Amino acid sequence: MPNFQAPSHDDFLFPTDVLPLPRRAPYQAGEQAMEPHTLELQLQALGLTDSGWLLGARQDGSLEIRRHYVFDGYLAGVNFVHCLAAAAEVADHHPDITLNYRQVLVHWSTHFVKGIHRNDLDMAKYSDALYEALNHRSMS
Repeated sequence: MPNFQAPSHDDFLFPTDVLPLPRRAPYQAGEQAMEPHTLELQLQALGLTDSGWLLGARQDGSLEIRRHYVFDGYLAGVNFVHCLAAAAEVADHHPDITLNYRQVLVHWSTHFVKGIHRNDLDMAKYSDALYEALNHRSMS
């Protein structure tokens, strides 16, 4: 049997030393989802298109943004999901997350506006920053 050492609990802690926890903007009564053209311009302006974020439709027809992240190993993906879930809880804004071996798929949308809200763009940027921060602390 190979010599396997389980990661320590500290390996799964959130990297607040390099990345502060996110805050989201409160929703305003009457706010609407971003229009597709405006959304595409914002995705480009924020560099989200360049980092791999795609605009797509959910099953109910509303829009979402999604991105695949690739990791060196399974535990690195699990750690990313763990940290992103903790950050989402702090921000009170939660993505749909799919964890596969060495891959994580993240979907951001806002049910309140039935589409994309500025908080989704902020959390997508945050997801990218978290990925970069954790990549420098790879557990694989």
